[in-house]
Amino acid sequence: MKRFLVWLLVFAGILALPACGMVRLDENATVKLIAKYEPMIVDVTLEGEEAERVLFIIDNSLLYPDSGTPACGFDEGYGIQIGDRMFSMPWDGCNTLKDISTDLYLNVSEGSMEYFHSLFQKYR
Repeated sequence: MKRFLVWLLVFAGILALPACGMVRLDENATVKLIAKYEPMIVDVTLEGEEAERVLFIIDNSLLYPDSGTPACGFDEGYGIQIGDRMFSMPWDGCNTLKDISTDLYLNVSEGSMEYFHSLFQKYR
């Protein structure tokens, strides 16, 4: 019985692996800030150091499925678009982004989230 449970856990872990992993973005993808709601209307393409830093932060994050814990307010009209992928920003104080294309989440540091917010403030 114990051996069966061990194999069951190993098998369940293998099945869960494709749902998680690093983001893996194209380093040449266009990086855009999108905010479609008043009072913050933003639609700007980032370049240079700003684009590189956003790519670095998101590309080095781990994606994970919704475990019921992310209670952040996400909206497809507010976030960071990288290539054809949209990473929705939370409307509250969460340090979590939602990858709209995969329906997975990623956590970023508080400093990284502050940087994202500062970019939106700069370009609004």
